[in-house]
Amino acid sequence: MRKVYKNRNEEAVSPVIATILMVAITVVLAAVLYVMVMGMADTDTSNTPTATWQNCEKVDADTAKLTYGTFGTDTAPKDVSVIITAPNGDTMTIYVEGDITTGDTNVTMEGTTGTALAYYFDLNPAGNTLGGGDYIMIHGLDQVGVYEVQMFHIPSDATITGGSNDFQL
Repeated sequence: MRKVYKNRNEEAVSPVIATILMVAITVVLAAVLYVMVMGMADTDTSNTPTATWQNCEKVDADTAKLTYGTFGTDTAPKDVSVIITAPNGDTMTIYVEGDITTGDTNVTMEGTTGTALAYYFDLNPAGNTLGGGDYIMIHGLDQVGVYEVQMFHIPSDATITGGSNDFQL
């Protein structure tokens, strides 16, 4: 009778190494999942105010006036950004920075096209809150068509409910 010898494949990963690799992959996946879940937990939209626009209108051929309406809670101008989507899909974000009470304010625009400039006017600077009648003037808009306007609450990282509107140039 003849003996048959099986050819052992010595190139395979040993069971010890395979176990270590599986544990390492599990730990990495658990860490990634933990970071993702904790990132979502930090987004608290319960403190996001509700707001309205009183009016968003064309002033002339390249200028628009965005007039704030009511806010559900006292909201500082620096806590709100305004996101404007042009007819061609380009977006610009407007931030009000500085101290409103001393008149030392600065308006920053990001993602603008052309020569657009924005100015913020607070009807009650001593209050340091957004209110009905406060407005933003945007000059140098170069797209003809409908512009979509949204308010975004920076501290809660959420879009403000009721803070959407549009205007046409």
